[in-house]
Amino acid sequence: SSHGPGNTGAMIAPEMLAQLQRLKIWDKLKKGELHTITRDNVVDLYNVLDQEERGEITKDDLYMLRSVPGMALSEGDVDALASDCDKDGSGKISVDELFKALTQGELAFNLVKEALGKNQKSVDEKSLHLEKVIGYLDDDYETRSALWSMPQTLVLFGAFLALISIRLDLSTAYQMQAGLLNEIEGEGPPYLHDHEWAIVHDVPTLWQWMGSSFVTLHFKNQDSELPLFPYPGRVASYNQIVGGIQLIKTQVLSPEPCLQGEVLSLAYDSHDGNCHRSGDTEDVSEFLFYHEKPEYIYERIGNLSRDGWIDQNTTKFDANTLFYNAHLKAFTHCNLTFSFVENGLIKIRIEMETFLAEPYYEKGWIFFDAVFAIILLKMFYQESRELIPAVKKGMDGVRNYFEFWNVVDWVSIVWGAVVITYWGMICAMVGGSLQEKISAMPIKDLDALVYGNSTYLTPENIETVISRPDFEQQIREVHETSYAISSLHETLRTLTFWYSFVLMMKFFKAFQANPRLDIVIRTLTKSAVEIIHFLIVFSTIFLCFSSAAYVVFGNRIKGFKNQYQALFMCWRILMGEFDVDDMELVNYYLTFVWIVSFQFMVLLILLNMLLAIIMDTYVAAKGEAGEPTEQLTIWTQVKDACYTLKETKGHISPYTILLSLQDEDYPAHPAPIVTAKSLRRAFQNQMSKHQAEYIMRKTVQWIKSKDQEVELGLTDSIRLLSLLKVNILRGVDETGQILSIMKESQTADQRATYDAIMAGEEP
Repeated sequence: SSHGPGNTGAMIAPEMLAQLQRLKIWDKLKKGELHTITRDNVVDLYNVLDQEERGEITKDDLYMLRSVPGMALSEGDVDALASDCDKDGSGKISVDELFKALTQGELAFNLVKEALGKNQKSVDEKSLHLEKVIGYLDDDYETRSALWSMPQTLVLFGAFLALISIRLDLSTAYQMQAGLLNEIEGEGPPYLHDHEWAIVHDVPTLWQWMGSSFVTLHFKNQDSELPLFPYPGRVASYNQIVGGIQLIKTQVLSPEPCLQGEVLSLAYDSHDGNCHRSGDTEDVSEFLFYHEKPEYIYERIGNLSRDGWIDQNTTKFDANTLFYNAHLKAFTHCNLTFSFVENGLIKIRIEMETFLAEPYYEKGWIFFDAVFAIILLKMFYQESRELIPAVKKGMDGVRNYFEFWNVVDWVSIVWGAVVITYWGMICAMVGGSLQEKISAMPIKDLDALVYGNSTYLTPENIETVISRPDFEQQIREVHETSYAISSLHETLRTLTFWYSFVLMMKFFKAFQANPRLDIVIRTLTKSAVEIIHFLIVFSTIFLCFSSAAYVVFGNRIKGFKNQYQALFMCWRILMGEFDVDDMELVNYYLTFVWIVSFQFMVLLILLNMLLAIIMDTYVAAKGEAGEPTEQLTIWTQVKDACYTLKETKGHISPYTILLSLQDEDYPAHPAPIVTAKSLRRAFQNQMSKHQAEYIMRKTVQWIKSKDQEVELGLTDSIRLLSLLKVNILRGVDETGQILSIMKESQTADQRATYDAIMAGEEP
């Protein structure tokens, strides 16, 4: 039969059809990889079409390609190929003409454009594939969820900032602790530590400091000083000691044998070979009252020193004090700790935790508590509305629901609830048990005796008001309660520290709604794999350097005394914080080798490689986001979202529809093709006609927008070069044809002039 542009092609023999389908050229055409098509590929195609082995083919032979099922070429492509092959109009096509048409003609141009996604695909707006509808609903749900979480997260973060400023009130904490710390460290001489006249380095010097500076800084109770310091128990003018000071020693009950051989054990302790710091421990307390005369306080401390209250079996000694500052409306639990470590040194720590005495004294500040709690409840309600339908759909729904960003939402809800719980416990203990225990103490009566007698009290004077054991028990209970509150308060600060990072993740989720804001998280996501592999190399090299530093400097420099601290010290050195002089004192040569190699390898090479990875990914992510003029601004997006809310009022929740369509066991719409009518039937006519048509219309828009998105990789870049080559070669070919025509025209004119002259005619 005849073949031509109007026909669909002749019937092909099964043998020839099988040969055509086995050709490698089709895969290359489908992928748009025209640059990989070789002349041998074209020869294989040519030989199959030339069944009669004439050494040439015609357009009719090419038209047979229309009948090959699953081929990469449409009828229009075949027509364009035939037209490009027979530019001279001879009707005969050679191998070279076919190769040129396939790699440089109109067909090549169209295939490269299609492979890059530049050809707009037609979309049937009445019937769509189910996977496309699910894709649109999923993308729309993620975008809406992220967009509407932004104002919610902003309000939550604002309330969080207000609460940590008001409820933790670290400015007040700093003021109170700075005053106390200055008094503790600055009282002297002798000084406690961190001073050229500091003396505390063993037990005798500890008792020397306790019997001098410790007493004078806490107890301004000389009778002669009463007019100068008219308020008993005040430290740094405004910080009132509550009751007294509790001295606590942690003592080993019965030393155990040293974990070493008998010879060395006896060499250490020839009496019984025991190690003093091993075994069960107990806490033993003594108390100092600020109402007592100074001579009795000095006598008590002297007796403790002489009686060997602190001995070889003491592991730790604490001086606990609870201060109250009415001007700052805060308590500070102060714990002065002396730890007796195995190397013979005394490790001195001053630990303080400040908490508000009356958290809700200013009633107006409760507004921020209410806002924070309401936002958390609203988030809980919103997430529960999505979680409950997901659970009803079984494991499929639960798996689909608990993707990363929903987990972040639940972590922020639960963590926020834990923060509120801890704050409630602190308020209950401060306003309840602590104040009850303080009110039970006879502080007012004892102060009245001091004021009335114009002198501080003897133990007998105190006994007239309360027995010493009872007063000691009251102080112990107050300190136990304040210590419990301090521990809760410190935990609360730790929780708020980590909650800041949880809220940062909430912001990252919200930023996903807008490409201008999402650039950071997209950069980190896309570079994650490269960064992980880089960190494997970086960690290995970094560990080698830290181990080398630990071995060389660990015996002399505190920052390298163990592997953990050596790692942190190496990081500080990497950031520029280190003292090379101390390192040089240990070993000058090895310090030079280590510093130079560490700075060169880790700082100059590895860190710059990391920056290169991130910047390269950032540029790619910014390119994918498109030109700034093509991106929606956040305010335009919010305006569109508000309009969408108005348009979709009364619609079934898109998330409910998505879950029903994705249910693998009982899908709401099992058919692969979706229409507006089939959508309404799938949801038993609960879905309005307007919503069904809205979903179809929006899905079509989503498909078209996705078709326009092109992501270029290395292969795509090669395709672009191929496309450029095709266009250039086409231009060269057309230019050559034009030049040939012009040359022939010029030659014809010259020949006509020459013939006229030779014929004796007027040219």
